[in-house]
Amino acid sequence: MTFTTSTDSDKFVNVGVDLAKKVFQVAYKDPVTGKFINKQLKRNDFQGFIEEPKGFRKHIVMEACGSSYFWCRKALEFGHLADIIPATATRTFVLNNKSDVNDAKAIWQLSFVPDVKKVRVRSEENQVLGIILKIREKLIAERTKLCNWMRGQFYELGFIASLGTQKVDTLLEEVKDKIKDKEWSDEFTAVCDIFKSTKESIENNIKTIENYITTISEKKEICQKLMTIPYVGPINAVAIAYVMEDPKFYKNGRQFAAYAGFAPKHTGTGGETKILGVKDQGNSILKRTLFQAALSMYSHYKSALASLNKNGELDLPKVVAKAKTQWFQRLSLEFSSREAACAIANKMARTAWAVVNDNKGFNKKLSTLFISSLLNESLD
Repeated sequence: MTFTTSTDSDKFVNVGVDLAKKVFQVAYKDPVTGKFINKQLKRNDFQGFIEEPKGFRKHIVMEACGSSYFWCRKALEFGHLADIIPATATRTFVLNNKSDVNDAKAIWQLSFVPDVKKVRVRSEENQVLGIILKIREKLIAERTKLCNWMRGQFYELGFIASLGTQKVDTLLEEVKDKIKDKEWSDEFTAVCDIFKSTKESIENNIKTIENYITTISEKKEICQKLMTIPYVGPINAVAIAYVMEDPKFYKNGRQFAAYAGFAPKHTGTGGETKILGVKDQGNSILKRTLFQAALSMYSHYKSALASLNKNGELDLPKVVAKAKTQWFQRLSLEFSSREAACAIANKMARTAWAVVNDNKGFNKKLSTLFISSLLNESLD
């Protein structure tokens, strides 16, 4: 694939494209006549518009939507420039009612705005990696929905099941034993058997996908580096590798953490800025997997801290006094478990970028994320 540098962008004609499945709205100013053109092209015609050998060189700009990565790669392959912009950016530039014509014109106008944010064009390999992670998330969600539905049916019959898929399985066997003398026991038992077989099928598929993920993590060098970080396993490593792809895409670890969705929102006026909660944007898969790892790390630390305190080996007033310099300890004393886990996940994301960017493994002596070093530090 041939990539053209943005330094030559003045030699390209800006083209705003509103993508769809079968019809594409294309807006640009003809380099010969200077006439503004806003026309509709069929899929094959749009592909020819990109591939035409005698045509002018184009800087194609489109919204982030389905197939935008594909068409950007196609444009780059034929020597054009290609950028993807967030769909929310075009709203301000749509002056009249929303339509394909107005959207394409708004995108074309945005192509001249220098500071508009761009969406990175992902490779095909990276997209497939994302599909594997997404199908796992979908199957886990389906299993949760199925278990919640069955828990509701038990509740209607007076049986209460605690949260967790294993709790539902245990209650299922108890209910089948208690209703075996009922007239409708055969029908309900059949429903329970269908539920159990469906759930087992989903879980087998989840295990198969996780085996694929483990294999991928063993083959990829970036995943091997990431798994040197405490509490980062194969799924976390593959998720980070999918979102990051290449550390050179980001200025520093803070920028990567913000891109992943761990940076809090903020609002302000009159010189005062107020920090809000963590925003919903970002990559939901990476946020979920890193949050789980961070929560596990936090729970481990809390239990170890409580154990030391119970045995009289730790003086809590000293911990409180020392908390200003011990980031991890301050989290456990001043914030809730969810807030602490979000902060730890943010630091894990920044550490992951540093590990990959420095082309070295994780050095526990240089990071406050390593729990054992925190617990073994002198508090005097």
